Amino acid sequence: MTPSCRPPARHRVGPGDHHRRFLNNTDMTQTYAHYLPQPVADAVPVYASPAHATDLSGLPSTFVLVCDLDPLRDEALEYARRLMDSGTSVTVCNVPGGAWHMFELSAPDSALARDTQRKWLGDLRVALDR
Repeated sequence: MTPSCRPPARHRVGPGDHHRRFLNNTDMTQTYAHYLPQPVADAVPVYASPAHATDLSGLPSTFVLVCDLDPLRDEALEYARRLMDSGTSVTVCNVPGGAWHMFELSAPDSALARDTQRKWLGDLRVALDR
């Protein structure tokens, strides 16, 4: 999920945390500070991050894309589960094979990137045609 649901200090640290190719805690801290510049501690506004809402019912159909090495994977899957529990239609797409957050930018011509893009664009087209 971009931006993330949780403050950066609460993210799992993956094997690639210090590798520049991977999204890491430093990147997430900087991104989070740009997105929510005021210190918010645990009180993240639900309009900034719907995952903080206690009631997720009534939200639109949601597409959740996660990658095996993405430090945001676990919270995205948790959010998807909560949406499903609230009755929201959710499509979860897991990109296997050691993919990391936004891997498509590093290898846009790879079969995995093309397949992933085809999947989310197809689901977006279906959603927009409703």
